[in-house]
Amino acid sequence: MGRMIHADNGEIELVPTLRVGGRTAEATFLRSQLAHRAKALPLDPGWSAYRLDRLNIYGRSFRVTLRFRQGCLAAVELYQVGAVSKLSWDDWSGEEENARKADHDTWLVSLLGPPPYTYGWGSIRSENDPLGGYSVIMIRYSEDQAS
Repeated sequence: MGRMIHADNGEIELVPTLRVGGRTAEATFLRSQLAHRAKALPLDPGWSAYRLDRLNIYGRSFRVTLRFRQGCLAAVELYQVGAVSKLSWDDWSGEEENARKADHDTWLVSLLGPPPYTYGWGSIRSENDPLGGYSVIMIRYSEDQAS
């Protein structure tokens, strides 16, 4: 059916040649084919982030952002997207974001069972950021995963 989140270790197979998780080094990602098309995002010192092209993960199309802290993967954001991206904030709708969050919730339950999704390696949450105006699946890795 495609790629998925592995609850036992928090890894996600983004493409057949790259699986990321709490022990993924930024240098490893930067050597991957995905990094060549990724957009680097400006962040505070000690942090870096990369927005990837759309990826199919377990039957859904997502925009993916990888966030690194001190060179180690700290979080993965999955933002489900439709066939066509919105062109501007004028096209934004709170109802659509609520529907996106509900869809994220349903998708996670189909993969992992009912929440909470808290593990020794970190956590997975479906979140709605009312200030940012978007819903996202946030996979956060514990700091001790890099060791």
